[in-house]
Amino acid sequence: MQILMPNISCICHSLQEETDAVTQGYKEIYTIVKDEYFKKHVFRGENRFIRLKVDSIPGYVRPASEIIPAEMTRQEIAFLPAGKISYDIWEQIIAFFKKVMEVKKSEVEAMIHVLYNAERGYHIGVPPQTVSKGSASYDWEYVPTGTSVIVDIHSH
Repeated sequence: MQILMPNISCICHSLQEETDAVTQGYKEIYTIVKDEYFKKHVFRGENRFIRLKVDSIPGYVRPASEIIPAEMTRQEIAFLPAGKISYDIWEQIIAFFKKVMEVKKSEVEAMIHVLYNAERGYHIGVPPQTVSKGSASYDWEYVPTGTSVIVDIHSH
């Protein structure tokens, strides 16, 4: 791994170096394949990044003998921390909205969240809320520290 800016950006020459760079907290990880440059920008949270082609690497002069594995050359976007959200969660969300309408004996607006943390993975969070036909009022304070709101969904 070649460090461009300590703790910020580097150039990796293998998948293991890229994994090490992510573990060490680097947020801008560059790779080079033939005459193409790729930048992986790591976002806060687990497994959230974007990898795109870029025109150049700031402050870098490339040696002629560099070879990078092909796996590091594809453009990717990974915003979800643990891959796709399961269909089971979607079914639980629909069941929640139906139950709210049953309890309220009316079509009302309601809010639910898909949350994520490393310990529980994806899971549902229902904020304490006040619902009506046109709105749902709630507070974000119910989300525990270390948990991310991945999706917020309202019933209408």
